[in-house]
Amino acid sequence: MIIDYARKCNTNNANAVSKEEFKGFRCPKCHAQGMDDHGTYGRWALSFETDGFGDLALKVQRLTICRGKCESCGATHAILPCDIIPYKQYSLDTVVTVLSFVLQRKLTVECVEKMLSIPHQVIYEILSQWSAMLLRLAMWLRVIFQQFTITGTDCDKTAILQFVSENLDRASKSYLKYFKWPMFMTRYQNAIPQKAFIGISE
Repeated sequence: MIIDYARKCNTNNANAVSKEEFKGFRCPKCHAQGMDDHGTYGRWALSFETDGFGDLALKVQRLTICRGKCESCGATHAILPCDIIPYKQYSLDTVVTVLSFVLQRKLTVECVEKMLSIPHQVIYEILSQWSAMLLRLAMWLRVIFQQFTITGTDCDKTAILQFVSENLDRASKSYLKYFKWPMFMTRYQNAIPQKAFIGISE
């Protein structure tokens, strides 16, 4: 798959990948440049939008995802908008919003479930994944941005979340470049040999 930072899920359908753009993509598997159009497929995405009263409302979108085929090795790759978490329905900003409500605003899971219309099971899963990622996040922030250490205190955890939340596009791109893996993607993460080839387009 290729994470395309020129696209987001709310503009995905309006911005089909052109032939010129396909030629500029680099294959994550063999690293050769140049791809051909290899069709599309549909997938669902859930993200927030602001309603007429200024409140957050969960929006369900049907996206059209383009696929490219490498001219060199023949591998096929989906071209994903940058705010989509591969193999998950909730968008990146939705996940970070949930974390902010619980960890920064100190709201209960039950309260967040009612406010955002997200099942409590999903909220607990997001919180569990965030806790599991903290040491990795702290290492990345220390190396790339020369800030933050993690001592296990709530203050440290909140500071890391605040940085990610305030710099989401920049942070997700930097995280992908550093770890060669999208933020919050869990599928295939521990697979040996690697079962996913992930590239980036800016």
